[in-house]
Amino acid sequence: MRRFRGSILALGVLLLVLGIAWWLDRSEAVPEVSPDTLFRFDKEDLVAFTIVRPDATIEIRRIDDRWTAVGRSWRPNRAMIRRVAHQLHDLDARANVIDDPEAPEVYGLGSDAIEVTLELRGGERLAFRVGDPNPTSVSYYVQVLSSDQAEIGRVYVVKKASMDYYRLDIQAFREDRIATFDAADAVSLVAQIDGGQIEAERTGPLTWQLHAPVEQEASRDKIRLMLGRISALRALAFEADAPGDLAPWGIGEDAPRIAITLGSGEVIAVRLGDMLPDTEPPQRYAYLEADDAVYVVKAGILESFRLSADELRNRVLLGKHAWDVVALQVTPPADEPLRLTKTSDDWRWPDGAVISGSTPERVAGRAAELKAIVFHEIAPGGFGPEFATVQLWFEDQLEATVRLGRRWEIEVPDAQEGIGGRTEGRQLARIDDRETIYEIDDGLAEVIEDLWREHGRKLERDADKRLDEVDPGN
Repeated sequence: MRRFRGSILALGVLLLVLGIAWWLDRSEAVPEVSPDTLFRFDKEDLVAFTIVRPDATIEIRRIDDRWTAVGRSWRPNRAMIRRVAHQLHDLDARANVIDDPEAPEVYGLGSDAIEVTLELRGGERLAFRVGDPNPTSVSYYVQVLSSDQAEIGRVYVVKKASMDYYRLDIQAFREDRIATFDAADAVSLVAQIDGGQIEAERTGPLTWQLHAPVEQEASRDKIRLMLGRISALRALAFEADAPGDLAPWGIGEDAPRIAITLGSGEVIAVRLGDMLPDTEPPQRYAYLEADDAVYVVKAGILESFRLSADELRNRVLLGKHAWDVVALQVTPPADEPLRLTKTSDDWRWPDGAVISGSTPERVAGRAAELKAIVFHEIAPGGFGPEFATVQLWFEDQLEATVRLGRRWEIEVPDAQEGIGGRTEGRQLARIDDRETIYEIDDGLAEVIEDLWREHGRKLERDADKRLDEVDPGN
């Protein structure tokens, strides 16, 4: 036997290795019956759900196309509503545990279990109890109480993500975006801050008029920034509902107040109170009038409203783009106008010849997208000498005339110490019959000069071509 001992040991090791390999490589056993389907419904059909917990009952219901927290002053969290619908609309069991257990408390399904009822469009009701996590804490026990898909009374194991949120604090079901709206729906904005007032009114799809602190066209970008700060306002904490006296939070009569009116007539009004001590990021109290509730929000909201009249002024002079322009005409002083037209794929000279290069598009873009740097009631040093008049025709049948006046250069100091500054070109401009004189950069004048040079070279080529046709020998 001694002679074969080594061989026997080697054979044993080989069998052990083969056994381990088989164990690791074996296919997952396929159950004879697939996991039970618990619920199947269209997410859009969910119209209500009720969560009965030992500490509270939460009823969320869709009323007149708006989700409402029944019996509560606050609005329900739309993300949580979407989560309920998403997690339950196609829920399958991971495993079947037991039918009608004699001791449901073993699975956390006793008297202190959470009970959830869903109501669907059409009157169907689905219900279940939420128990404890399973021993591995990756699944939850549930007991189905009402479903046309699953066995009533049976205990199942389901994925953790479908059930764990029912145990969250009740505030998790409360909407934390306290003033959500679409900026396109806003028709007016009034902000009373630091003893001053900003009042703006929508005058068109893309235009606003400022009534305070001065009467002038308002910067659409600045108005949208202010509207965006309110619509994105989130509650970091829910401080008090129906507080009555707002003094404990520093929200008095002179507190900053921002009111936005929507096209529907709804007014979203927020008053801002004291800063909270030692918070990062800085936080302050906010009172939403429609909710009659005090929240804690990020403190930086007011910075977007502390703007001067000059900062609020509209600097976009025409509000168009190069692709809006279908024709343009540039007229130098005491000279013939140069008219260019755009076809579907290119720009053309007055004689119909295609213009190579991007210069016409650059002229159209510079003119259509003009922005003011400084506003003048009277032209400093006079408006002239005039440089050119640019006429633009747009796809929407509108047109505009830009008169370009005197040009000059300014020194712009470099922010980096020890390095010299640079020069920038400036020019005066007038738009249509507006009385205001605008100071702009001279980028439009520069591309107009390029256009004139290209047109001059074209005229020379045309003259040479005609000469060759008259006298081919020369």
